[in-house]
Amino acid sequence: MTTRRQLLTAIGMVGGSAALYQAMTTMGHASETQYKGSPDLSGARAGASVLVLGLGAALWWKLRQQARELESPAGSSGLVEGTKVAISARLGARITKMNVREGDPVKAADVVAELEEMDPENWEKRCADLADALRKAVS
Repeated sequence: MTTRRQLLTAIGMVGGSAALYQAMTTMGHASETQYKGSPDLSGARAGASVLVLGLGAALWWKLRQQARELESPAGSSGLVEGTKVAISARLGARITKMNVREGDPVKAADVVAELEEMDPENWEKRCADLADALRKAVS
C-alpha cells in the first residue's frame, strides 16, 4: 500500500512543485491556517538557538555561493535582432549541439540547437506509475 508521503513524493518528483502543490491542496494539506493568535516563542528547548544559528549560517553560505554563480558568466549570450521572435521550450533538456553561431542568419524552421535525447518510454512508465498511485490513493 502506498502511503500519502510516498504518493506526494512521487508527484513532486514526476510533476514538479506545481503538481505537488495542486495535489496537496486537493488533499487538504495546503490550506490557509485558521490560527488567529500570535505564536508563543518563549521557553525554547535547550540547543534551539544553536540549531537556528547553524541553519542561518548554512543559508548564508548557500546564498553566498549562489551570488558567486550569478556574478560569473551564464555560459550563453547573444544578440537577437528582429521585429518579432517567438522562442519557447516544450520540455526541459540540455543542449548538446549548437548549429548556428552569433550573427548567423536563420530562417523559420531552421534547427538552431540539438537537445539531449529523452527516453519517452521511461516518461510514459513514470506517468503511468503516478496515475496508478493516484487511483489507489483516491479509492
